Amino acid sequence: MTSEIRNAIDDFLLLVWSPADTPRDVGQLIQSLDRLAYLAHGIEYEFDGVDYPPPPGPRYAQTFSQAETWLKKLLQGTEEDRYAAAVDDLAGIIDDLEEIGWRFRNTSEADALCEFELGFQTHWGHHLRSLQHILHDWYW
Repeated sequence: MTSEIRNAIDDFLLLVWSPADTPRDVGQLIQSLDRLAYLAHGIEYEFDGVDYPPPPGPRYAQTFSQAETWLKKLLQGTEEDRYAAAVDDLAGIIDDLEEIGWRFRNTSEADALCEFELGFQTHWGHHLRSLQHILHDWYW
């Protein structure tokens, strides 16, 4: 399952850091979010308890700008407050998943899986569900 999680994170980040301008791109984002949510359940790992150095800080300005660019053309006609919420949600997910990807590359599998599961329960999962709702209303 670990490789599935790593691949889902990598695929999501590749998608959102690439240009998007068609409804098909929104469909791909919806599928990517579904995949991440599915993989956040039933994770098994043994926490290693190692005190790793902290990851680089989030790049809020850059990820917010990318989320805004990515969604602007796609969500044309969406109410301004829902569009702003979608941008905030996408930026939050990007930041958290970039950190988890960093942990997979620089700490341990257990550390990354713990952060993936805990983050889904406490932060990026909330953003994911909110964004899914907005995209579902727009796409369908």
